[in-house]
Amino acid sequence: MLRRRQSPCVQNSPRWMISLVLAVLFWQMPQPNAWAALPRASGTTARMIGVKQGRWTLCSSVVSNPTKSAQRFLVVSSFDASPNRQFGAWVWVPAHCSRRVWVPCELSHINRRAQSVGAHTLLLGRQAGREVVYSRQVGLLMVEKNSQPTVVIAGATDNQTPALVSAMLAEQGLKGGAVYASANNLPPVAQGWDGVKAVVIGASPSKLSSLQMQALRRWVLGGGRLWLQAARVPQVFCRRLLGRGWRAVVAGRTLSARLHFVATHLNHVVVLHRAVRMVELIPNGMHTLMTVNGWPAVLQERFGRGRVLVCSLDGDGLLNANGKASDVLWPALQRFYHERSRLVQHHQSVAAAMKQFARAQIGYRVMRRRTVAVILGLFCVGLLVAGVWLHRRNRLEKIVWLAGGGAVGVAALLVVLGLAQRQGVPATVSTVGFFQATGEDHAVIAHVAIAALSPHSRPAAIRSSVGGMLTMDMTGQRHNVTRLIWTDYNQWHSRGLMLPSGSLLGGQYRGILAVKVPQRVSAVYGPDGLELTWPRTAAALSNRVIVGPSGALRTVRKSPSLLAVGPGQILPSGQFVVTAVLSQQDRWRSDVLRALTRHEHYARPTLLAWSSRVASPIRLAGLDRNLSQSLVELPLRIHHTPANTNVVVPWPLLHYTLAAGPGQRSPALVFDQRNHKWIGHLSMPADVFVRFQLPRQILPIRLTSVNVTLDIVASGRPVRLALFSEGKPAVVIRRVGVVGRMALHGGAGQVAPDAGGGVWVQIRVGGGLDIAHAWGIKTVRLSVAGRTLQSN
Repeated sequence: MLRRRQSPCVQNSPRWMISLVLAVLFWQMPQPNAWAALPRASGTTARMIGVKQGRWTLCSSVVSNPTKSAQRFLVVSSFDASPNRQFGAWVWVPAHCSRRVWVPCELSHINRRAQSVGAHTLLLGRQAGREVVYSRQVGLLMVEKNSQPTVVIAGATDNQTPALVSAMLAEQGLKGGAVYASANNLPPVAQGWDGVKAVVIGASPSKLSSLQMQALRRWVLGGGRLWLQAARVPQVFCRRLLGRGWRAVVAGRTLSARLHFVATHLNHVVVLHRAVRMVELIPNGMHTLMTVNGWPAVLQERFGRGRVLVCSLDGDGLLNANGKASDVLWPALQRFYHERSRLVQHHQSVAAAMKQFARAQIGYRVMRRRTVAVILGLFCVGLLVAGVWLHRRNRLEKIVWLAGGGAVGVAALLVVLGLAQRQGVPATVSTVGFFQATGEDHAVIAHVAIAALSPHSRPAAIRSSVGGMLTMDMTGQRHNVTRLIWTDYNQWHSRGLMLPSGSLLGGQYRGILAVKVPQRVSAVYGPDGLELTWPRTAAALSNRVIVGPSGALRTVRKSPSLLAVGPGQILPSGQFVVTAVLSQQDRWRSDVLRALTRHEHYARPTLLAWSSRVASPIRLAGLDRNLSQSLVELPLRIHHTPANTNVVVPWPLLHYTLAAGPGQRSPALVFDQRNHKWIGHLSMPADVFVRFQLPRQILPIRLTSVNVTLDIVASGRPVRLALFSEGKPAVVIRRVGVVGRMALHGGAGQVAPDAGGGVWVQIRVGGGLDIAHAWGIKTVRLSVAGRTLQSN
């Protein structure tokens, strides 16, 4: 039999096909090193400053993507102190690339004795609608012990700036409070600057990103203290950082070994064995605190709510031979460290008043008195009818059972109606905000108190498109894993937060954002007091109050675009609403303003007004009702009054300080200059000189009327009250045993201001028969009227 011959391919086809399939499968299978090529996050650290309870910090991680396609990852950070509270940030990483991601974090609880806290980082992704954990990172973060550190930015060859900062901290008793930073670890968002007291820049950081520059700029706008070494920092960097806030002009650079310092209470010559670098600056409107060799040595400029000090000398020019702070450094340090910050976040009572206001706006619907009266009336009538019926049947003893059963039924009915009313309250979010205009770049400092209520338990989706820092009350959230996720440098939203059934959920928000409110209100002094030009953008502001250094005034409308405040609009102490009957909302508003003015000294006249139209920086979705109240603080831009104009300045708008009078080396120790409060319960006699500073916008001026009012308690002691002019008493009044007010009036030509525009008042309290009783000054008030003169 003949066999048909098959080809080799057909004859070996099963073996050939098996080999091909195995080769394809082997090629598709991941190689041993491919398992390590998964996305990974590493290097979790806290940048620049460590973590601290109640303060925000930044955790940095490097995310690697070794895959062949770009992916979006979620980096989540948490701490052992509060593991259920997590902070995350989305990051997009191209294929075969690595990127650094910054996660803003805040700790609500840290053990006081802890030196470090455990930190956990998860790198998450999404596959098929589920979260996939790619890597885990565990580390330790240092717990910050310094209350408010000073950040130093110096060059690699700059040894003078660190020595200057060490001397400054030693002079102020802030040992170990310096943190050295560079462009690599400067935070790109505002949360990284939370808790920093001051920043000293001795060299312009190279490769500084726009986000890092914006974060530093906003921190200064919000009330930070910035010290610039102009001898080492280029003028281009200053203009880039401060914008219009930098007005000085560099005229030249020089070396000098002989320095002649001139400042208030300072005329000092320093001869050095070395030449010191110095920049010759033209202030161009910036305030000069001290001069050296005829050129400004230290300049000061207000930048929003913060302060910028510019030093034209190198660091060793302000130190003595031992490397310590010399006497010439004290005037600058007094302004740099001792000026009080005006941020409301430091005032606990203001935050408490705002929180109470936000909670008070939400309330249950209580049953009407008519409904309760009808139910109780029907119960009494039914009980009476039942008693008569039982009496006729000679079964009156049964009334006890009927009365008890009826009372239980009525109580059950009231409980059912109360629960129905409680469930009838719509889901509501209430916000009370305080917005402080900085006057620069349309930036506004926002502090918002949040309160939310829902009749049923539901998730709370809080989000913001302007950034900021949110701290929620985590009571009742212990079993919930909450996340605050950042999708961009100024956008975030919460996840996992729950609204408890029938309970209030509270929180605090703060940040710097752009709000559509005027940054400044123009004003000028006139015959009726201070006249304000009211912009159209501020038409929605109501309950307007002008707060000055010594008191508050209400505004009156002279025309649709003109407001005025004068002697007739002065408000009593602690009162901020003028109406016959105060509503509940007026009382809440007054409580917030009272708490604000109690802890805040306004050195310049400022406008405070309320509005319900200012948009809240945060949104809480899914709630039926939104209640919002906003307090807006606007600085006044007071223009110079034309010559030959009659002006009146009421006493709340005048700022006063204690000064050394004739024959005195220092002012009397009866006044707290920092808190601007008088010290009570004094026993020794004192000679007090008070200097009232007239507004520079009305100088020069010829005073036609000066009125002084002194409120003092000096039982059994002689009191002398005098107005000084040209170093001599012009008008004098004497009393013995004053408990209450003393008034003194100076007419035209009797009192003249000094060269700086100050009016001097002397208060002399001596000894007496009743010297065992303490004495104290409560208030000193001065109001002036005059006519402006032509300036030379």
